Formats: sequence, structure tokens, C-alpha cells
Amino acid sequence: MENALHGLPVVNPYALGVSALAMFIVGMVWFSSLLFGKSWMRHTGIRATDIRAGERRRNFIVGILLALATAWLLGAMAQQLGHSLHIFCGVVFIWLFIMLGQVNGFLWQREPFALFLLKTSGRLVQLLAGAAVFYLWK
Repeated sequence: MENALHGLPVVNPYALGVSALAMFIVGMVWFSSLLFGKSWMRHTGIRATDIRAGERRRNFIVGILLALATAWLLGAMAQQLGHSLHIFCGVVFIWLFIMLGQVNGFLWQREPFALFLLKTSGRLVQLLAGAAVFYLWK
């Protein structure tokens, strides 16, 4: 039986961890009351008291796993592109697909345009932070 992971790029585990952590921290700060948390709550109608402890734990774990998966994708991309500035072109490509997925909420679920901008710009900043780790990690 052939190894199912055969052919997948091997990403530096230290850079992977730092990139995932960078994206996770940027996301936490972006949606905290320090930056845009109050605006996000106002546009979504969600209050901090609406989120139960179990949901916070689950969201934290899922957020870390998604950051690790995204960091692996960025690391694989950096490996293929030779850790050049082209990684940031790849980030824009990934972000474009994220943005196109988010536009559904704006168009069909009647989310405010400000919420659309808040979410998509936050994802872009997270991706740029994660990609910067791989770009700088030599």
C-alpha cells in the first residue's frame, strides 16, 4: 500500500508553527476590542455574553487547526516558489477565493458591506502575516 501523503510538500515544522501562531494572533487582535471587535459585534448582533464557554473552547481549537492548515498551504506555496516575493501573489490568489466566498453573505444574507470589508480585510492581513513568516524564514 502506497503512503497517502507521498508527494505532499514537507514544510518546516518550526516555520509552520510560527506562521500559524502569527495568523491566529493577528485574527485575535483584529477581532478584539482593541481594533474591530466592537464593530464586528455591532454588525453581527452578537454580544460577548452570547458566547458560552464551551463555544469559546471549540472556536479556539477550530481556529488553531484552521491556522495550521492555512500555514501548511502557505509553507507549501513558499517551498514551490522558492521563498520569493511571489508568495504574496499567492496570498492574493487565496484571499480572492476567501473574498468570493464571503460575498455571498453580503449579497444574499444582507450582511452590511462594512462587515464584509471587516471580515475579508482581516483574512488578508492574517494571510500576509502567515506568508511573511515563510518569506523571512530562510
